[in-house]
Amino acid sequence: MDLPSNVHVSQHPCLRAKLSQLRSKNASAKEVKSLVSEISLFIASEAMSSTLKVVDGPKTYWLILPQGCLAYRCRVHHQRYHTRDHLPGPYFEIRPGND
Repeated sequence: MDLPSNVHVSQHPCLRAKLSQLRSKNASAKEVKSLVSEISLFIASEAMSSTLKVVDGPKTYWLILPQGCLAYRCRVHHQRYHTRDHLPGPYFEIRPGND
C-alpha cells in the first residue's frame, strides 16, 4: 500500500497494544474512551518528538501539559472525623479490604 509522504505509520508497541484493545468487541464505553485518550497521547508524543528542534539559548524549566494529560484513574476513599473530639469514625462502610 502506497501512502502519501505526509502520513506516518507508528510502530510503537504500546500504541499497537492499545489499538488491539480498542478493536475488542467486549470493550465498554468507559474503556473505549480511556483507550482513545491514551492513544491520542502516544500519537501526540510521537508527533512532538519528530517536529521539535533543539535551539541555542537560555535554559528554561517549564512543563506545559494539556488539561487531562496527567489524569489517573484511582479510587478515592474518605475518612470522617467527629467535629467535637476530632476522632475518626465510620463514614462509608465500604472501604478497601472491606468490600
